[in-house]
Amino acid sequence: MSVHANGKTPPQAFSKCPFVTRSDFQDGCVALLSPLVPRFTPGNTRVKIGTSTTRFDEGGAQIEGFARPLWGLGALLAGGYKYKEAERWRQGIINGTDPEHPEFWGEIEDLDQRMVEMCPIGFALAVAPDELWNSLTDKQKDNVAKWLGSINEREMPNTNWLWFRVFANLGLRKNGAPYSLKRIEADMDHLDTFHVGGGWSNDGPKSHHQMDYYSGSFAIQFLQLLYSKLAGDFDPVRAEKYRTRAREFAKDFVHYFDEEGRAIPFGRSVTYRFAMAGFWGAVAFADVELPAPLTWGVVKGLLLRNFRWWATQEDIFNSDGTLTLGYCYANMYLTENYNSPGSPYWCCLSFTPLVLPESHPFWAAEEEPYPSAALPEIAVLGYPKHIVIHRGGHSFLLSSGQACHYPLKATQAKYGKFAYSSSFGYSVPTGGYQLEQHAPDSMLAISDDGGDIWQTRRLALNARIEQRGDLPVLISEWKPWSDVTVETYLVPPSAESGNWHIRAHRISTSRSIMTSEGAFAIYGCNSHNGRILGPFKDGSSSEGTLEDSQRAITVSSAGAVGIVELQPGTSRAGKVVLADPNSNIVHGRTLLPSLAATIDAGKQLWFVTAVYALPSGEEGWQNDWRDKWEKLPQVPSWLQDMIDSKACCGAMLFGMDSGIIGGVLTMDTFKKKYGLENQSKVGAANLSANIVSTLQAGCFVGALIASPVADKWGRKLSLIIASVFAIVGVVMQFASDGYLQPMYIGRFITGLGVGAASMVNPLYVSENAPRAIRGALTGMYQFFIALGIMLAFWINYGSLLHFHGAASYIVPLSMQALPAALLFIGMLFCNESPRWLARQDRWEEAKATLSRVRNLPSAHPYVENEFQDIVTQLEHERQLIGGSGFWDLMKEMWLIPGNRKRVMISIMLMVCQQMTGTNAINYYAPQMFENLGVTGNATNLFATGIYGIVKAVACGAFVIFVADTLGRRKSLLWTSVGQALAMLYIGLYVRIAPPKAGEPVIPAGYVALVCIFLFAAFFQFGWGPVCWTYVSEIPTARLRSLNVAFAAATQWLFNFVVARAVPNMMATVGNAGYGTYIIFSCFCFAMGVFVWFFIPETKAVSLEKMDDLFGVTELVERKTAAMEHGETREVDDKVDATETRIERV
Repeated sequence: MSVHANGKTPPQAFSKCPFVTRSDFQDGCVALLSPLVPRFTPGNTRVKIGTSTTRFDEGGAQIEGFARPLWGLGALLAGGYKYKEAERWRQGIINGTDPEHPEFWGEIEDLDQRMVEMCPIGFALAVAPDELWNSLTDKQKDNVAKWLGSINEREMPNTNWLWFRVFANLGLRKNGAPYSLKRIEADMDHLDTFHVGGGWSNDGPKSHHQMDYYSGSFAIQFLQLLYSKLAGDFDPVRAEKYRTRAREFAKDFVHYFDEEGRAIPFGRSVTYRFAMAGFWGAVAFADVELPAPLTWGVVKGLLLRNFRWWATQEDIFNSDGTLTLGYCYANMYLTENYNSPGSPYWCCLSFTPLVLPESHPFWAAEEEPYPSAALPEIAVLGYPKHIVIHRGGHSFLLSSGQACHYPLKATQAKYGKFAYSSSFGYSVPTGGYQLEQHAPDSMLAISDDGGDIWQTRRLALNARIEQRGDLPVLISEWKPWSDVTVETYLVPPSAESGNWHIRAHRISTSRSIMTSEGAFAIYGCNSHNGRILGPFKDGSSSEGTLEDSQRAITVSSAGAVGIVELQPGTSRAGKVVLADPNSNIVHGRTLLPSLAATIDAGKQLWFVTAVYALPSGEEGWQNDWRDKWEKLPQVPSWLQDMIDSKACCGAMLFGMDSGIIGGVLTMDTFKKKYGLENQSKVGAANLSANIVSTLQAGCFVGALIASPVADKWGRKLSLIIASVFAIVGVVMQFASDGYLQPMYIGRFITGLGVGAASMVNPLYVSENAPRAIRGALTGMYQFFIALGIMLAFWINYGSLLHFHGAASYIVPLSMQALPAALLFIGMLFCNESPRWLARQDRWEEAKATLSRVRNLPSAHPYVENEFQDIVTQLEHERQLIGGSGFWDLMKEMWLIPGNRKRVMISIMLMVCQQMTGTNAINYYAPQMFENLGVTGNATNLFATGIYGIVKAVACGAFVIFVADTLGRRKSLLWTSVGQALAMLYIGLYVRIAPPKAGEPVIPAGYVALVCIFLFAAFFQFGWGPVCWTYVSEIPTARLRSLNVAFAAATQWLFNFVVARAVPNMMATVGNAGYGTYIIFSCFCFAMGVFVWFFIPETKAVSLEKMDDLFGVTELVERKTAAMEHGETREVDDKVDATETRIERV
């Protein structure tokens, strides 16, 4: 309500109306019409309400004030109501269409605003002929017919305006006056081209994506329904089509309303207010029964609740009872250039059910509440590119991709925001200077001039909705300038965090920019004294603001709105912006919680924003807001995977090398340059094995050396050093120019970097990852190996086709440096491991890092509990041995039974991983495909490229969908069998029906080729990613680095064995090397047995709880108890008998 110096504005008649019965609805219509009476001109042809102007003439503006109320008056009269002032409108129609009358409305011109007003006039004539037409003289009828009919000869916009010509003709047809059926049919045929599906239509041709309330209640759906009733006698097929569309559209449109009756304001012309609900009235007018749960009682409730809510908004009226321009109060900043003081009366179209008798099912039905239980809380509306959410106490939508098809005032605010709320509305700019005037709620504003002028999203490119996990995500790209790109991901609230939605932005910029991202704007005044809210004074304050690093919040009588940065290491300052008055359409004085940051030129980074919204309408919100605010949402695992992938580029080092070197060895230019073509079959095999295995030798050494480096100088610096070694080694390889010595040295140095990265990378990710998604994030290491292999295969194939001479192998060899460079750059922006920091007794830094990584305040119980687990584990481990030197750690690893078991499992897993045969295929895939009958080097490399795609896709599917649901043990078990069967079939095929040169591949051979691809898929669903996950998660904090180093070194040792052995095996173990496949098949079967008896499940077990799983906690407790009783003897290996039983599920 308005507050003035002398009290409140007296409520208008409309605000006193209960809007429950048909009689109430009639009274509400009269309450809008009657204040217009004193505003009529002497000839009753115009209504002048105010003095603001429009882009069209003043006569057209005043004709709006006259004609638009006819939506309500026509329905009122058609339903039998005797309104005493109706004669004014009848007389106005007579005089306004009379060319000889002083108040003649004027001849219609092209694109004339008067065309719009012909629509309500035509409707009123069609439904209320007795009151508005039949009593006219023949001349008066002729004048009306000529004036309305003149629209048929004029140019109209290619938008919803075409409907206005249709209704001008319908009004004439219904009264037997001359009209143009040809024009109706032509316009209707063209309007039908606007339909895109599901009842949704563009407001214009399909080249524009604009589906706002004009697609529904303001024009297209509304008028389609009226047409189906008024034109059903001569256009029955189209009428039925429109009824069918309405049934489809209603299933989406219901989501734009909330339980209180409010519609979600979106797009232009929201000054039409309760016209937003006009579709439901048109459904009743057209007698269209909608699908469940949209019964007549539900439809009635949707319309009447909307009216009742508007009746509470007393500031929508001037003091004389006429409507203002604005939304919840008079607001000229909101208005478009076509809004005259009479424009808001388009809202009268929602009175169309007054045509219906009291006995109609719409009026006879008992009003029903909003069907929340029967509707999803999150609805994906694909055609308008909206995700509508009914959670957290209000209804709101996420939006990307819509835009007005012409330059519209405040178009960015009306179509380009990330979110629109039924509770908080939206804000529009009041000027173009500084943030307060731009008022960018639910927007990311960007400035390149120090904060004077801000760019916000107007046009979203490539907007699409994708399912990510259990939630839909709205993805788009936009460019404030040609050299600045923002990719935005809008994520609706999860069931656990119903008051939070997430926005993630990947920003790339070539210029230095400032950014400010706003939450919803919220009423910003103190409820006690009306002054603008300031910071919370103490913990008990019920209203106030908070500005802090990474977050900001405002709490007022309207509820609580806040914003938080979730991305670790991203610095953004929390600010509460005092938006310009009258910028928000719901509240005149608002505050805008925001996050501000500066990005330097040439940078690319992520913002991950969580927006908190708790409207005051939710029961008990004042007691609950603080707890809900402190309970931050989790970053979705798929999003964290995208962001964290930069740390996994180390895996691509190995993947790229293993894929590239196999293809390079088959290239004729490489063979000639390095002397392979002059060797015997066995000699060539040995030389190939030497070139390949030199890298594995370096990897073995690198993995062992990396452990003390990572423990002393940290995980982050270790990965940076590893990338430098890899780059240096790659340079030596492609610069060796046919000399084997620099090739060997270069591959060994590259191996040092690759081996170190293979040890530190999964360790680093495991120590940072939340336990709920640790399997997926650690599995990313294997995914990037597979991705590197896939890229390498296709690089080889492309180089063979497009490069000649030495370039055909130099280009692939040089491309090995790409993941190393990405790793170097990516790690510069990553945090150190919080667990390594804790080992160094840097406790405050460790907790702060853990807080950032978990996206939670340091005082949050989740962070507190995890941090305490880290502290407790380190204390327990130090109690067992005491020292932290190398030999102390070795004793701790090998003398304590639970630790010894863990390192033996880790070593055996890595032996098994290599003995699956996967790297035999990675290194020598082209040769293997040749052995299976695929001839031609280009064909071999193409088949190898397909193999790489299969590996990458399979591993990606595992990481995204099952890594943390299926579990480690089950993944290893079933893939052991799958791998064994695939290898066994290949071996038997090569043994029984070996392919012969020059002969086509037989059907059994194609099955063998498929088995190669199946083997790849099985490996990527189990032994590939799970081994790295397992060996990095089971060790103690003190031994994790050493344990992973032993495992990685073992992996590289047996990788070396495989690389050296396979070429000779393929040449000597049976015809075409069939025995090679059978040997690997036997190993795979044996691995399944090993897993069944020795591998416990670790899914969802925190790193600090692994000691419980392997019996170390019990040993610490026994030793502590012994010391408390004065005993100093060591607890020896007898504790083996007391180790906890490990459940194998």
